[in-house]
Amino acid sequence: MNGKRTGLWSLHEQNDIKVPNVCYHRHAINAISVSELPDQYWGVLSMTEEILFRRGSTLVRRLSLASGEVMPWHHDPFHRVTVVLRGDALSIEYRDGAASHSFEVASGQVDWDEPGNRVHRGVNSGSQPYEEITIFFLDSPDAVHQPREE
Repeated sequence: MNGKRTGLWSLHEQNDIKVPNVCYHRHAINAISVSELPDQYWGVLSMTEEILFRRGSTLVRRLSLASGEVMPWHHDPFHRVTVVLRGDALSIEYRDGAASHSFEVASGQVDWDEPGNRVHRGVNSGSQPYEEITIFFLDSPDAVHQPREE
């Protein structure tokens, strides 16, 4: 393997599209799932976002955050269902300076999320890696599921 790590965090050299702090995975024969990584590797990863399925106005995404990692600023214009795969705590920070909201999460937790235009970002405020699967219900097949706000 030429001394290169494999997995979703390093495959951009082979066949992924790299955008700031996010890696969109396409295909990789030797890739391993983020959930299969030993805990000692979580501190060196950057946030990963993997589009698992997209058809019509439905998009399924896997998101992974190491402890202390933050998502980019964004807003959520669409309904969605989120399933927590692992993790223990999240915080939501608001760009307008309002107080953050922190809450505990647990593996298997399922939440329905309403759309909103308030710019925010998620933070893994827990001590464990966080991973979720989210199903987005878009208004059109070419819609951006979580538009970034730089």
